[in-house]
Amino acid sequence: VLDVIKDAFPDLIVSETVPVIDEALCEIKDGKLLVLSTPVTAGSAYMKGKILEHKDREIISLGMPNLIDFVEALDFDSEHLYHYFDEYLKKYLSGDIKAVSLGCTHYPFIRDILDSYLKDNGICAKIYEGSDITLKRLLKALDEKNLRSSNGTCEVEIFNSLGEKMVENSKKLLGI
Repeated sequence: VLDVIKDAFPDLIVSETVPVIDEALCEIKDGKLLVLSTPVTAGSAYMKGKILEHKDREIISLGMPNLIDFVEALDFDSEHLYHYFDEYLKKYLSGDIKAVSLGCTHYPFIRDILDSYLKDNGICAKIYEGSDITLKRLLKALDEKNLRSSNGTCEVEIFNSLGEKMVENSKKLLGI
């Protein structure tokens, strides 16, 4: 749908977030890459293409049903998340996982709890997220259209189809 949006709104800057796969595989020379995403992303053409592109490496694409719900509800209780990870993640963990890519915009908010869970299960893997790449792309697009503020300030507006409660939760998550 990204191309449809870009075509329909050519003046709008649309910045996508994708799982960090290439960078992770460049840094880890052996072992598995575990990509955690939504079930839709896990089954997407993008993920299938990345797995084919790196067919010489082992990439486990794991769709995590309802993990987003924890973040949106601001439920960062490690006990709740540990139970969730036990149910959906634990069976995929092995000592040869060297990197984990967070393939959803929501997942960096649970990064620390995930890291603790992995370590508690004997997995010492580097965790990658796409926010840095997304930010670089966005800044480049702003520069190309000469839209970046010269004084470094910006205004953030949050819109969410789920209503004002979700907007308020988003502001809490982002610290604004």
